[in-house]
Amino acid sequence: MSIHSNTLQKSLGRFFIELSLALTRILPKTTFRALLHTLSAVLIPKKFKERAKTSLRILYGDTVEDKTLDKKAKELIEFFLNQAVEMAYYCKMGGMPAYEDFIEDISGKEYLEEALKQQKGVIALTAHIGNFTMLTHTLTLAGFPNCATIMREQSDVKTEKLFTELRTEIGIKWINENESKSNVLALVKFLKKNGILIMLSDQRLIGGVKVRFLRREKLTAKGPAALALRVGCPVLPIYSIVTSNGKNHLVIKPPIPLIKTGDTGKDIFENTQIFMDEIGNIIKEHPDQWYAFSRWWRV
Repeated sequence: MSIHSNTLQKSLGRFFIELSLALTRILPKTTFRALLHTLSAVLIPKKFKERAKTSLRILYGDTVEDKTLDKKAKELIEFFLNQAVEMAYYCKMGGMPAYEDFIEDISGKEYLEEALKQQKGVIALTAHIGNFTMLTHTLTLAGFPNCATIMREQSDVKTEKLFTELRTEIGIKWINENESKSNVLALVKFLKKNGILIMLSDQRLIGGVKVRFLRREKLTAKGPAALALRVGCPVLPIYSIVTSNGKNHLVIKPPIPLIKTGDTGKDIFENTQIFMDEIGNIIKEHPDQWYAFSRWWRV
């Protein structure tokens, strides 16, 4: 892709976000959602549809036909658009919904409560699944406000500035990925203050540790394993699934036992593989809510 076309694509993407926010002020949510779905054939680049289809083909193997994969990829895009609509209207309201309007159920709350009693913080192992962008709000409503998600910055500076303003406005808590890489001590301090550090582990990372994920080799961040071994904090799979009524089901699983042999490199690899096996299992349980639009399979 040329520099000119890449710049144009970023500008169009930013324009679409700003237009969507403007439309929320004049259109009812149902009308806006219908309009967005109607325009999705034009608005959603073909490459994202193909990436979703590739991810699903890897996930399902040869068990489903190509026509079925097309349908499932389309449904994933529709789910993504629905979540984008909800976020746009939260921005319109200037804040997030209350507990009764947002949370349907919580499973495994006792695991997180017990883990936090160690006063070492918690690494929340998660993926781009369900309502991941608002997981800090879900945890806050569940009684765990000391949390933050490590988020990758947008490549377009103006778009990142817009997202920063929107997240701040509605109370999403996050740490920029670049800042976390350059200041690991800040993450250690956050955990030692008994913080819940949310780490998305299903994205591609150049220079990461190579492990197996959904039957493919994948470069994955070693941060969750390295931090857990360094700080001694528990690692719990945590994610939020959107229910049939549009609310959220917060799922908290038991802590994953860490392998500690004293060989740092080996321990990081072994634990990272275990973490990705868990992420893979979560995705297999909820493939219809997995944001499978990144080229994570490229090594």
